[in-house]
Amino acid sequence: MTRTLVLVAVIALISCKKENPPAPAPTPPTVTEAEAFAKQFAGHMSPCNPVEVDRMIDADVLVTRTVANRQISSAQVSQFRREIRGQMGTMLCAQVGKDKYTYLRTQMIDGTPRPLFRVHGEVGVNYVQLELDKTTGEIRVADLYIYMTGEKMSETFGNLVDTLLGSSSVGTTALKIQRVKSLMGSKDFTGAHGELLSLPAEIRRSKPIMLMEVQITSDLNDDAQYLKAIDAYAKAFPNDPSLDLVQVDSAIIRKKFDEAIAIVDRLDKRLGGDPYLDVIRAGTYAENGKQAEALAAAKKATTAEPTLETAWWQLLTLQSSNKHFRGAITSIETLRDKFSAVTDDDALRADARFTDLVASKEYAAWRAKAAPTPK
Repeated sequence: MTRTLVLVAVIALISCKKENPPAPAPTPPTVTEAEAFAKQFAGHMSPCNPVEVDRMIDADVLVTRTVANRQISSAQVSQFRREIRGQMGTMLCAQVGKDKYTYLRTQMIDGTPRPLFRVHGEVGVNYVQLELDKTTGEIRVADLYIYMTGEKMSETFGNLVDTLLGSSSVGTTALKIQRVKSLMGSKDFTGAHGELLSLPAEIRRSKPIMLMEVQITSDLNDDAQYLKAIDAYAKAFPNDPSLDLVQVDSAIIRKKFDEAIAIVDRLDKRLGGDPYLDVIRAGTYAENGKQAEALAAAKKATTAEPTLETAWWQLLTLQSSNKHFRGAITSIETLRDKFSAVTDDDALRADARFTDLVASKEYAAWRAKAAPTPK
């Protein structure tokens, strides 16, 4: 929840409302222009540079889309524009954190080129698609479709505004949501969940807040609460496009492995392919005892995208557990040489995943002749 939306909600209490007109259609760039823009955007997102990212986003167009066809006052819209200008980069960088932002491809949607990105880190994966506009002559981002929310950012902003305006205590509610986001940012997920549970019932039933609860409970290391939040969201928003990403974890936790693979396959088709999904397949097959399929999926991921470090760690883990020690040694060398990963003897011996590997004669012979690994 940004400071912007808190102010917008409060202003609504003292402003006269009017229905805003529909947002104008964008002027799309060519495919070649979109691809060049996408590569530049990915470079600014990972590592994230808020100033450069903000320059690439047309905040005015995003606001226009947010308020289109909504009963919102002129004063509110003006305040929204003032607050969001110069802040989109900061907001997106806060959401991405240290996650890796990777350009996958540019898809044609409704006759316009839409660059697609993967966002992944320690907590999972998300996908973002840009809608570009060059009406002013300069290509900029008009909107962002977020796979985890199943909607465009302008729709999420609009839903948050609608949610707050529907509250009987808009000011208090806005401040509570701001408090939840602050606690999430400081990694106090227990505190964030407690604050979220104190919100009015009608606010907690809204899509943005229910998704926020899914996100918070995923970090609580409490499967029961996480599954409860996912199930509640799925019941409230059946067939929502976001469910593929939201429900894959619940299928794996419940050991419904075939269902999890079906979800990943469906997502893969929507995306037009992503090697990272083979990392998820590999983990799912391994949990289901299908070791051959797991190894094949991990190898497929490293072959399709050799620069995907997560895939190499997945492959190394499976090679170790399946006693494919020579292949595991090759993976260690790749991780060390290509990614500067910490793969020295102490690190591997401290990791329970590699117990069989470090006890093997193949590992002992290789370590005896291997050059010292920088720490």
